[in-house]
Amino acid sequence: MIISTSDSPFEFPADLPVPTALSDLLRAFPALCEPGADASGSFAFHCEPPSAVARYFGEEGHVGGQAAARHLGVFGVEPDGSTIAIWRAPQGGMPVVYLSSEGGGRVLASDAAQFLRLLGLGYDEFSLYDNLDEPPEADGEVAPELLEWLGAQGLSVPETGEDILAEAEERWPDFDGWMEDAIAGRLPLDDAAASGAQASLVEAPVAEGNLWDQMLACIGRRIDDPLVQHWLSAVGAKPLRPATPHNNSTYVSVRANGIEVSASMAPKHRGFWPPSKDGRLWRTYVTRIALPVKAAGLVPLPDGLSWGQFPGPEEGDNFVKQAVSSTLELTFLCSDAGNGVERIDARLPTERCFMEASADYEMIKHLVYVEDAFLVTWCALQGLLDPERYPVSVLKPWHERTATPLQLLHGPCGRVVWTDDLAAGTSGFWRTYYMGFDTPDAERWVSDVNTVFQSSNHFRDDDEAMTPDSWEAFDRIAPKIARRFNAWRRKADQN
Repeated sequence: MIISTSDSPFEFPADLPVPTALSDLLRAFPALCEPGADASGSFAFHCEPPSAVARYFGEEGHVGGQAAARHLGVFGVEPDGSTIAIWRAPQGGMPVVYLSSEGGGRVLASDAAQFLRLLGLGYDEFSLYDNLDEPPEADGEVAPELLEWLGAQGLSVPETGEDILAEAEERWPDFDGWMEDAIAGRLPLDDAAASGAQASLVEAPVAEGNLWDQMLACIGRRIDDPLVQHWLSAVGAKPLRPATPHNNSTYVSVRANGIEVSASMAPKHRGFWPPSKDGRLWRTYVTRIALPVKAAGLVPLPDGLSWGQFPGPEEGDNFVKQAVSSTLELTFLCSDAGNGVERIDARLPTERCFMEASADYEMIKHLVYVEDAFLVTWCALQGLLDPERYPVSVLKPWHERTATPLQLLHGPCGRVVWTDDLAAGTSGFWRTYYMGFDTPDAERWVSDVNTVFQSSNHFRDDDEAMTPDSWEAFDRIAPKIARRFNAWRRKADQN
C-alpha cells in the first residue's frame, strides 16, 4: 500500500508514491527526520529532490540522469554522501536501492518494510560489496523509536541482513545494468515498458548421474543454467546472484554441510573472456565448488577416490591438483589429522592475464593502450609469442608494417595477453619487466615509457597530446625493450 507525497517529508517525483511503511513510521515518530538524528548506524532519513538525484548518472542536464531520476525517490543518506532510495523498477515493484557516492549501486531490499527490518539490525553503513551475512558490530545503534514501530507492525528483526538482500537481488538482478544504461544515455525517457528481466535460457534436461557427476558438470556453466539451479537446490544452497562490475564475483554457502559455490562474470580463462552481457545482466559462470568432508554423506565420491585416502604422496604438498579437462581441475586438501582428505575443490582452471585492453575504457580514451601494444608488438616481432598461436602467417602484416601495433593487440591478441600466449621460457621477462616484480623501479616498463614518452597515455589528460599508434613511436621505445630483454636473458642464463 502506498500514499501520495503530499503528507510526506520527502521530495519524490510527482508520480512516484511514497511507501506507506516510510510515511507511517515518520508520522508516528517525526523526530527521526530531524537533522542529526541517526535512525540506525550511520543512516539518517534525508530529503533530496529529483533534480539532485540526477547527479549520480552524469553532469547537470544529462539526459540519462534526468530519465533515471524520474524513477528514484531518495529518503536516506550516509556520511560519505551515498543515498538510499525507492526505485520504480521497469519490471514492477518498488525495491529499496543504494546509490554510491563513488558511482554504481545495488538493490538492498524488496520494499520499504523489508528495508526498515534491515535498519533494525544496526549495520553501521551499506556498501556495494557486503553480503550482510554477518551480524553488525556489537556497538551498532538503532533508534528505539524504530524498534518500537517495527514491533508494533509485527515486523521482526532478523539475525543478519543476508536473506533480505538475497531476495531483493534475486528479484531485481539488473539494477546495476539499469544504472549503466542511464549513465550511457540508453535509458528511455519512459522506462515503464522496458524490461530488465534476465534472459531465459532454453530449458535443457538436467544431466544424469549422481550429485558428484552433476557437480563437475556445473563448473563453467552459467548460474541460470537448469543444471546449476537443480544442483544448488539439491545440496541446500540458495540461487547464485549475478555478478556486477562493482562486485564481479558472487558466492553461496551452506552452513549445514559446508559446501561453497563461487561464480564470476570475469573468470581468468580464455574460453570465458571477455565478460559479456545479456541485456542488462552480466553473464556469470560457476568457477568453483568447495566440497568439504562434512558433506561426505550428501555427495558420493566416484570409484578411485576416498575421503580416507589423500591422493598425493605420503611426504609431499598438502595440496594436489588433477587436471580433468580444459575447463575443470580438482584440487585436494590433505586433512591435518591422518592421511585423509579435508576438502575437494572442483574449479575452472585459471590463466594469468598479463595485459588486458578494455574496450569500454578505450571508448573514453581511445589511445590508452598504445604503449602496451608497443611491447606486445616487439615481442611478436622477436619471436617471443607462442608460434602455434601466432604463426608467421598471422604476424605478416606487422613484419611488413602494414598494420599498426594497436591493431595487433586488438586483433590476434583479442585484447588480452595470457601466460600461454608467450613462447616457452619468456614469461619471466613479462613478470619482471612489464609487471615489475623483483625489479628496481628504474628498470621497469613504466619507467621506460615515462623516459621515452614523458608519460603514459593512461595518465594524460583528455586535452593533452597522446602517444600515437605509429611505427615511428614504436621505434622510439623498441631499443629500450631490446636492452631490457637482453639484460634479463643474461641474468636468467647465469642463474
